[in-house]
This record gives sequence, C-alpha cells and structure tokens, in this order.
Amino acid sequence: MKKFSKLLLGLVSCLSLASCGKPTDSGTTSVGGTQGKINVYFWTTTGAQLEEQIESYATQFENYIKQYESVDVDIIIQNQGGYDEIKSQITTGLGSNNIPTIAVAYPDHVASYLADKPGSVVNLADYINSDTLGFKKDPITELNDTYDETDFIQKYYEEGTIYQEEGVYSLPFLKSSEVMIVNSDAVEGRTFGSEVNNGREVTSTYLSKMTWDDLMALCKYVVENKDEFPNVKWPLYIDSDSNFFITQAMQRGLPYLGNGDTAEEKLLFNNKDTKAMVQEFYDLFDQGYFMTKGNNNSEYGSNYFTKEETLITIGSSGGAGYNDLVNSVNGVGVYKVPAANDNPVYVSQGLTLCMFHNPANADDNLRIEYGWRFLKYILSPNANTILSFASQGYVPVRTSAVTSPSYQAYINPEYEDDETLLTKTSRVVINDINGAYYNLPLFKGSDAARTQVEGIVSSFVRIQSGGLTLDDAFQNAYEAAVSSL
Repeated sequence: MKKFSKLLLGLVSCLSLASCGKPTDSGTTSVGGTQGKINVYFWTTTGAQLEEQIESYATQFENYIKQYESVDVDIIIQNQGGYDEIKSQITTGLGSNNIPTIAVAYPDHVASYLADKPGSVVNLADYINSDTLGFKKDPITELNDTYDETDFIQKYYEEGTIYQEEGVYSLPFLKSSEVMIVNSDAVEGRTFGSEVNNGREVTSTYLSKMTWDDLMALCKYVVENKDEFPNVKWPLYIDSDSNFFITQAMQRGLPYLGNGDTAEEKLLFNNKDTKAMVQEFYDLFDQGYFMTKGNNNSEYGSNYFTKEETLITIGSSGGAGYNDLVNSVNGVGVYKVPAANDNPVYVSQGLTLCMFHNPANADDNLRIEYGWRFLKYILSPNANTILSFASQGYVPVRTSAVTSPSYQAYINPEYEDDETLLTKTSRVVINDINGAYYNLPLFKGSDAARTQVEGIVSSFVRIQSGGLTLDDAFQNAYEAAVSSL
C-alpha cells in the first residue's frame, strides 16, 4: 500500500511540471515581436528548497513568453539573506536606483519604501484591475489564473491595501502565524493541580481550547512543583518578544498603533493600560513562568524544547519543524496560541511581495509588466500549493489552494505514518486560526515601533537586576519610535 508521502512526491512532480510540455497555440499574438532581453530581478529571502521551486516556475514562465510572444524574459532570482538585509539594500538602493523589479518584504518595510521615495513602489491595483493583465486575464492561457483577487484569504489581501497611500502595494505570497508547541509526553495525560482543567488530566482537547490564564495556571503549577519537573528551566518559552507584546495588546483591545499625521496619533503604546499589561507579564517572568528569546541571548525556544528543558514553546509556524522530539513516545502537540480575553486574533507573518519602478531602466514598463505576470503565475492556486509544500512550513494564501484536494490530503493525511510536525502545524494554522488575523496601520516607522516594543519585553532581565524601570523602558521605546517617523 502506497504511503501519502510517496503520492505527494509524485503529485508535486506532476503539478510543478504540468506546464513543461510543448505549449499549444493559444491564439495570442506577440506583444511586440523579437526584442532585447527583458531582465526581471527578483530579490528573495527564501530557503534553498523553496528558491529551487521558484526557479522552476521562472523557467516555465520564460519558455511560455518566448514561445507565444517572441520575447526573451529572464527572471533573475537573487537571494539577499534575511528581511533586515533586504530592507537595508532596498532602502539604500532607492537613492541610486539599484533596486529589483520584485522583492520579498514585510508590509512595514513597504510602508517605509513608500515614504522614503514616493512613487517607487508599484501600485498593483493598476494591474489587478487591468482588462488585459488582471487576474484571469493573461493573454497566454497557460499563464492565466483560475480565480481573481477575491480568491485570496481576506485578511492576507487586506494587508496590502492599508498603507497610507491609496492602492494595493503588496500581495501575500506564503504565510505563517504563531503556534503553541507542546511536549505531549510531559503535558498530556497528567494533572497540574485544581486550577488546570478543574484538576482533571490535560488532554489535547483542553490544550486546543485553553486561554492565556489557563496556560499561566499550568506554568504556576510547574514552578511551584519543581521536584516533579527536575529538568525544566522554564515551563514556557516565547520566541518573539514583539509578537508577544502586540498580539496580547490586540487580544485585550489595548492601543498600540493608530492612523494619523502626528506621533501622538500614530504611536499609542505608551499608555497606562498597556503598561499595566506589561507589568503583569514582568511579574510572571520574574516568578519564572516563562522565558523569552530577547531575554536569553536571542536563543530560540527549540534549543530548550528539544532538550526537554521547557514544556511548551510559542513561535512561528514557519519554524515549527525545529521542535521535533526524536525520542518522544507521544510526539509533539501543535495548538493555536492561548488567547487573552477570549479574543483569539493572531499575527500574520511570512512572505509578502511588492514591485518597484526603476526610472534608470529604459525598459522599466516592460520589466514591470512581465514581472507582474510572473508574480501572478507563482500566486496562481496550483503554484501557490506546490510552493507551500516546498516552503517547509508556510501555508498558501489562496482559498482555492487551501481547499484543493492535494493540500487537504497534505494536512489531513490518510495514513498515520504521514502525520508530521509540519502537517499538524499547517492544519492548526488553516483550521484553528482560520484567518483570524489582525492588521495594523502601516506607515514609515511602524517597523521601528515593533522593534521598540520588542525591546520593552526584552528588557525584563535588566529590570530584574535593577538596571532599568518599566516606566523608563516605555519612555525610551516611545522616544526612539518617534525619532523614526
């Protein structure tokens, strides 16, 4: 009997090469006959496996354009390292026109590009609404999308429409969120005192529905009964100090960022209610309930989870695979992150794409046109599904991709042996988080605000040692965020 993993491998090969045969006549005409090569530069931050699959789609795209339109297009994919590196290079390059046609970006970064050089970022609405180049309207049938822009998962698509400039300046590519990873051997099937599940055994059902207060009650029991957990340094480990601050604020309905023209209207986090929230976190941290990456030399929770020195870790679904427990009997449980105030909204992370005008190129309009058509091609439901498989942890952004038989078979495998940490994680993101994302105002300095509130949480160790007060941490963060506007 064949296992799903073998079927999936065959499916990926089939789907990704489905358009590699000799194209048939689509009845389209050349957009301009034979001309010089059009170089479309695509700057990425992706891993090797995903980048290889993108390269495959680039070759297919180039072949179609050559066959049907007699145009030499070269999609030049260049990995620029991490998000900070790509932002730095683009920010510097805007002044000298040393910029790509397409780039991976965080939405916060796109907001900065829009402010740093107005007109530099392409308003994709002009192409989305085009009668000849919009979704479902490509002149080459094999490159055409099956669905239009309404097929994007709503919150993902909205993210590209809430910049301070009217229009659509980015599109989601592959996404992730945060999940809770649990050592099933150590947590499930045991009791944690009367305050956790009313003294009954903790089950996967309970973990899937637990609140933030429930999680803290579990952590409290572990701290107060260390003899039962001699190897555990901290019950909980949190990988992102910034997401911790921001997500909890969103769940509690507390101000973080706002729209407006002044610093006071944009930066809202320096207020008594948000300070009270962080004071609560500090008190829990001080009692040993959790550790954060920013307070522990930037070490990820997986380093401690895999050594069973923490029971639960909260981090990106895109990095969930690092938390596998090789010698575990019951494996690793994956759940949505327990929410505060019964308001389960979560951070949307992952790969977003934007495009740039480059007036230094005489063929700029053609680069953008072919770049847009390639962008559409890798965002088509079939490609989006295959690229999500290659990404090792990200989920598709198209509804039709998520609901496709191949993706549903991936997250709900028929055979138990094919259930992996990545399939569990993707299933939680798709089924349990289910598009419940918050979108924040995007403006020049919104990324700096994220960095600064991260610093507030990351300063807990300094506060603990008496080297800083919480009020000072907030004030310093606010002043630094103001200076970035």
